[in-house]
Amino acid sequence: MAFKGSITGTGATDAFNGKNIMFSLDFTGTATVSLQVDLMGDGTWLDDTEFTADAIKVIEGPSAIYRFNCSAYTDQVNYVVAGAN
Repeated sequence: MAFKGSITGTGATDAFNGKNIMFSLDFTGTATVSLQVDLMGDGTWLDDTEFTADAIKVIEGPSAIYRFNCSAYTDQVNYVVAGAN
């Protein structure tokens, strides 16, 4: 399953479950976006990778809960996630 969305301010996106996911980030301005993971499903979010420019990343491994968190923002960031449940 794939879905897309936009980050239009600081804060976290909705969480999504995935196994062997791939995602892309398309920055239209300046922003800092972290991929976060909740390994235990208890709401404890850990920063995985921080992005400040366009990126494509593949994460291979067991199912986990992910989200994007934007900590600095001047313009929209579009994303596409594939392999999410």
